Amino acid sequence: MSAPFDPYGSTTEAAAEMYCTVCDRSYAEGIDHCPLDGTQLIRLDQGQDPRIGMTLDGRYRIERRLGAGGMGVVYRAVDSRTGGRVAIKLIGSDKAVDIGIKKRFLREAKLLGRLAQRNIVEVLEFGQTREGQLFLAMEYLDGDDLERWRVKHGVLSPAELCEVGQQICAALEAAHELEIVHRDLKPANVMVVERPDGPRFKVLD
Repeated sequence: MSAPFDPYGSTTEAAAEMYCTVCDRSYAEGIDHCPLDGTQLIRLDQGQDPRIGMTLDGRYRIERRLGAGGMGVVYRAVDSRTGGRVAIKLIGSDKAVDIGIKKRFLREAKLLGRLAQRNIVEVLEFGQTREGQLFLAMEYLDGDDLERWRVKHGVLSPAELCEVGQQICAALEAAHELEIVHRDLKPANVMVVERPDGPRFKVLD
């Protein structure tokens, strides 16, 4: 399974992030101390990314950088065909990017494309731009990861814990049916999207 977001990156509208020098994690603005180790966080402003404002593959207009992970950078973009927001993951086209990383990116994109389940992030398409950059277009998840959501939400009731577990297990069951094993399941790799009928938990990575 592929990770559309940096596990510790923010998916909010913030123009800066709060960074912990002890555990090397970043949080959205509004949190002053690391919820894991209590360290006072340092505010880091985002630099201007040259891709902001560009249109990718003649379709996706990049609006904001969301985070960076082991295989690429993730952006929020607008799909010119639908007008809706999407998340775009890019890896570089230069020779410095290992071919093995590119192959892994494509393999995981194909796997995600086969997983049609409401608790797994939806892949819209993947491909390569004219400039040679591999990209993955996914549904945009406007929310917090499970770790941040728990900090904001407070102590969960037994019923809430069961709901979290049931939704995550449903995602894993769908993956296992396709012989896909999630090797890095943790709160930072689960996004929480608030909905009228209750929070929806979506497994990433």
